Amino acid sequence: MKNKVICFVMSIIFLFSVVLPIAQAAEATKEVYGWKINLKQTDKASCEISAEYYSGGSHSLMMTGADDSSSAQISTDIPVEQGKTYRICFYAKSVSASSFTCIMGSANYGLVSLLKNYNWTLFSYTYTHTGESGTVPLMFELSKKGQVYIDDVSVCASDRIAAPNLVKNPGFELTQSENMAEQSVVADIEEAFGGFADKTAMPLLHANNILIDGEGGDWKGYTGAELPLEGSGVDTISGYQGVSDLSAKLRAAYDEDYLYIYAEVTDDHHVQTADGDGYWREDSIQVVLSTVEEDYGVEIGFYLPEFGEAKYYCSELEKTEWGAVDPAVLALREQMKVQAKRTENKTVYEAAIPWNVKFEGKPESFLFNVLINDNDGSGRKGYMEWKEGIGKTKSNEEFVAVSPIPTGNQVFGYLDGAKSVYENETQSYSLYLCNTSEDEIAAQVSNSAEKISIPAKSVHRTSVNMNAAAAGTQIFEVPIYAEQTYIAKKTVLVKRNLNIAFSDFRDTKLQELKTLLQQCKEKGISTDYEEITLTTIENFIDYGLEDQNGGRESRASYVYDCLEHLYSDAKENLSAYLSGEKAPHAAKHYDGSKVTVEEQAFFVHTVDAETGADVKQPVFFSGYLDNKRESKEIADLGSNMLQFELLMSGYIGKADSVRGWSINRQGGAKGSYFYDDATAYSGDYSLRISNESALASNVYCNLVQKVSVEAGKTYQMSFYVKADGANGCYFRPNGWKTSKISLSGSYDWKKVTYEYTPTANEEIEFMFVSEDITNALYLDNIKIVEKETKKNLLQHGGFEEQPLVINGYSVNVDRFLREVIPALDEAEKNKVGVDLLMSVHYFPTTLMEEAEYSSEQNGFVKYDIFKEQPKAVVEAFFKGLVPLMADHPALQSICISNEPTYRVGRDQSNLPAWHQYLSELYHGDVAKMNTVYHESFRAFDDVPLSESYENTAIYYDYLRFNDKMFADWHHWMADMVKEIAPEIPVHAKMMSVINQTDAVGTEPTIARGTDPELFAEFSDLNGNDAWNFIGSSRTMLVKNLWYDLLTSIKNVPVFNSEDHVIEDRDERYNEKYAPHIATDLWQGALHGRSASTQWKWERSLSTTSSASGNIKHRPDAVALAGQTMLDLNRLASELVQLQNVSRDVGIFYSYPSRVHCTTHLNGVYKAYEAVSYSGKRSKIVTESMLEQGKLDQVKLLLIPNVTNTTAEAVEAVKRFMEEGGRVILIGDCFRADQYGNPLPNVQSAEYILAHAAAVSATADESGTKLISAEPLNDTVRNFLRAMNLQPIELIDTQTGLPVSDIEWSYAENGDGILLNLCLYDWDKTRNVTIRKNGAVCSNLTELRSEKALLEQFEVSGYTPMLIQIKG
Repeated sequence: MKNKVICFVMSIIFLFSVVLPIAQAAEATKEVYGWKINLKQTDKASCEISAEYYSGGSHSLMMTGADDSSSAQISTDIPVEQGKTYRICFYAKSVSASSFTCIMGSANYGLVSLLKNYNWTLFSYTYTHTGESGTVPLMFELSKKGQVYIDDVSVCASDRIAAPNLVKNPGFELTQSENMAEQSVVADIEEAFGGFADKTAMPLLHANNILIDGEGGDWKGYTGAELPLEGSGVDTISGYQGVSDLSAKLRAAYDEDYLYIYAEVTDDHHVQTADGDGYWREDSIQVVLSTVEEDYGVEIGFYLPEFGEAKYYCSELEKTEWGAVDPAVLALREQMKVQAKRTENKTVYEAAIPWNVKFEGKPESFLFNVLINDNDGSGRKGYMEWKEGIGKTKSNEEFVAVSPIPTGNQVFGYLDGAKSVYENETQSYSLYLCNTSEDEIAAQVSNSAEKISIPAKSVHRTSVNMNAAAAGTQIFEVPIYAEQTYIAKKTVLVKRNLNIAFSDFRDTKLQELKTLLQQCKEKGISTDYEEITLTTIENFIDYGLEDQNGGRESRASYVYDCLEHLYSDAKENLSAYLSGEKAPHAAKHYDGSKVTVEEQAFFVHTVDAETGADVKQPVFFSGYLDNKRESKEIADLGSNMLQFELLMSGYIGKADSVRGWSINRQGGAKGSYFYDDATAYSGDYSLRISNESALASNVYCNLVQKVSVEAGKTYQMSFYVKADGANGCYFRPNGWKTSKISLSGSYDWKKVTYEYTPTANEEIEFMFVSEDITNALYLDNIKIVEKETKKNLLQHGGFEEQPLVINGYSVNVDRFLREVIPALDEAEKNKVGVDLLMSVHYFPTTLMEEAEYSSEQNGFVKYDIFKEQPKAVVEAFFKGLVPLMADHPALQSICISNEPTYRVGRDQSNLPAWHQYLSELYHGDVAKMNTVYHESFRAFDDVPLSESYENTAIYYDYLRFNDKMFADWHHWMADMVKEIAPEIPVHAKMMSVINQTDAVGTEPTIARGTDPELFAEFSDLNGNDAWNFIGSSRTMLVKNLWYDLLTSIKNVPVFNSEDHVIEDRDERYNEKYAPHIATDLWQGALHGRSASTQWKWERSLSTTSSASGNIKHRPDAVALAGQTMLDLNRLASELVQLQNVSRDVGIFYSYPSRVHCTTHLNGVYKAYEAVSYSGKRSKIVTESMLEQGKLDQVKLLLIPNVTNTTAEAVEAVKRFMEEGGRVILIGDCFRADQYGNPLPNVQSAEYILAHAAAVSATADESGTKLISAEPLNDTVRNFLRAMNLQPIELIDTQTGLPVSDIEWSYAENGDGILLNLCLYDWDKTRNVTIRKNGAVCSNLTELRSEKALLEQFEVSGYTPMLIQIKG
């Protein structure tokens, strides 16, 4: 909970700021007002005012030392009293400083954390004066070489909540003449009220009969801003042409019910044709309301269509629950008011926003921002913001703090300045006193005896210093006494000094945990779970500091809070282990050996951490997709699986490549490289370089090899060279960084030598360049050796080993051996399995003419996969590299494609295959095809190839053709792998085609060409890429439905090798993500996902990076994910029992119905939800499975809105019923066949309709959701009970009825019943009992925690429970 503290200002300091010329980054000064300068060796040390870097204001002090003999000191005298304690605060920024100190009186503070480079950091110290009252110097000293910037220095008595700053010129903003001027700033109120563009705070005046009519005639005298700020550019609009291009006048007001907004936008072109959530791409405005406690807020858009009336869009007012709208939301929709009018080049927007859209009534203060979008007809040009935080990043850190001013106050004030401060920091704020009356009024501020005369209709500015207390939310208050008393308030977020806090954490709490861990180890106590916590803390101390000093302060604060919780939990556990109060969980670890597959599980040898026993058992794999291949790091965090990718473009080159070297041909240079066996200095070969290109600007070719070297060591380079008509040829020892040595001319073999001593550790580029016509330049015996040693650091400098060439393309074997094999070795050492992703979508386009690979594809695969030369490249990729790793112990599987999608209809090169497919499908009978299509084609060759057809019968055949073509290509790649490495499981990273609904008006996911049934034919694992995010329609159940579809098709492990559980760039950092991710891991395992690698193990300070927001920024999630992995493998045998439970309830998933019916998918989801909430795991049944009689174990079949299907499937359902199976029809079923034609066996369909149970269901207004007339949960449970398929019930003790929102399943085992349950609700808990045949079960143990449960127990959201019921 945040600490809210109210601080009253105790003193007023009048300060003034003058901006120095920006052209001068650092203006040398002989003296700094209020400070004394002392320099040792003035030619080597300096103290200067800097306008380039500053923490606050517009200046800082820059101290510089040129070498280690220099010294710079700056000091000021501070008045002090005997016995009093003072707090010293300042910001510092370091550039390579090694000795920097702060001294006050006799206290010396060595700022060791400023070693080397450091961004702006707050330092805070206390000083107690023991001597007589008087003055003591406050001094900063930089000795030795380096540079330090100092800013915002304060010294305040620590015994007062708000105390004056005793430093005369704390921000280095003043000169003596400015200080002597000491006069307050007074401005006209009309001008001031429109000038908040550069302010952090704004008073909000009460609205006086403002009419929302789009005219804008009621807005005189209200506060707001003019954009853009005068004198500033607009870099967020492409090609910005000035205020006539885009500018705006903004105003705001309030009453008890509404916030009123006025925006007069000058725009030379008004474009607005969008609707709904896409409005922002065209001319519009966006308004955000927020609070200091959150990261962003509620966003509301206003826009004026070119033809029509003004509209608004707010996602908060679009929310529905299964199509139903909350009455409160309906009321707010009615209360929203917006009008807009366009006159010549101006658009006036007026809006009244009900406070309850964001707040519970009118707030005392809030954060506010506005953005104006610009589109001149060729797409969105960009935007203009009042404050940053809407357009690029969704962050309220820069928003304006707005305070509604009560009516009746003619004199009021507001505080302008920082919205966040560090704890115990003294911060200066501008206090603006506003007089709205017609008379001059005298006002008194706080306890100051001085009265300030404020002229009529004017604003008076002064400054106050405020002291921040402990971290939390704090309200600064300044009483203003005039005719009425008004208290100016500013809510600020008080932050920890995290640079100090993280360092203290490392030195104290981390060491404390290490000591406790060591004590446990000495007693033989297992600490696997706590070791994950320790590693997480160690890593994230550094990550937190990286965030803090990389502009991500709010994330750093979240990291610190997480570490505190992790520390507390680990300390409590370790202490309890040592005292005997608690027993640790005994983890079981994968031992690194090869796996075998049994049904949905992997079996492998494990090591019991407590006993050391080696046991073969089921193992779950989990880890990360990490192209840095950090197997040691993830292993220490509880993971045992790593995926990294090989880019095809990085390993396949032209046949004339040189092994161990890279070739670059710039500007179309026609350079050639040959292994010459007729002209060698020694051995059998030399390298011959020829060039047909004449000298021209930026046209050259070069041969390069990179070599790592160490600072201070001397390296001897040598090679033999021979030339025959060589022109423009030269050698560069370190690429473009070093001078060239000419090799031109004609001459016999000669030796060239060169010595190189680097000044820093680096990777040099050993380079040979040819930039003119050359007949032949021969190279041989190239070496780089460290002086006094013999080892050649270059690879293949004698050119005796030629590259591996397959199908006319070279395979970069050396890169593979240099980079991939060591990564596999490291993974083996760390007992981490590797899934290697062969990324064939990275196509080396430089290898051939564009016509040989070109395609209209726009997915990851952008080349024509069926053309001869691209297939030759793919074949070289697989056949060249797979043999090099096939027998490696760490390699557990190979993924042959990444998120594959393909539309054969985009490339007319596939037309012959299309016609051949149709001919085979219809057995050469064109008339039969025309009957199906209701067309009159003369031949198969007349049927066009496209990716979309109005004729859905043709479209259906096209989709199946697309599926077959793409699956055949994958089959071809899989066969290559299996021929070389038959023991290595193969899979593809197929994206999920399942969601709650199919979208209307967009391409269905089944059009991607990735039919799970066809992919299963070549896959050894159910490879896939699936996702679910907090707040998304892709819920945990959607993901589990996808997994159950895959395992129903092929009963092998599911491997989600790109598990997306956090949306890219999700910058919400809160306590939900850790349990969300852990629940995903656990629940997915129950549905056959026995392996997963999470996207992705990478960090970024940028909010626009795809890595931003992922798990590597979240210590609580990292630790809990690792500990969940330990749980999975500790309880793997029990979980596999639940994986293999009999699936006696089936759900018909129909491909033809997805083509013809937009509600079928939602029907499947709702049926799945009902089955899952009834304690059953579903078998998902397809047409082909029905046709092949694959209904093993199924006794009850749900058929949700299967409007279209094959005649064979209808017959199979009829057979199922005749053999005793029960069927529930949901909605409209069996209308037509897969083409939309009448079913040929309509009597069989009628039989099913007559004898099956039916639940009426119709489509909602969107046309995508199926609304049933009765709850499906009840229907399914009633059938299960009547069929004696469900002896177990989970009862809600509050209602006495079966639960309807908990996913659960159970299996009988030797000890009784094993039951898993999970509530997918963040805000609710459930008290439940378990009944067997009507009797309440007792003797319950929750296996994850190893705690006994009462007969009635509580279920919390996103906390899966695995319960053993004995007896």
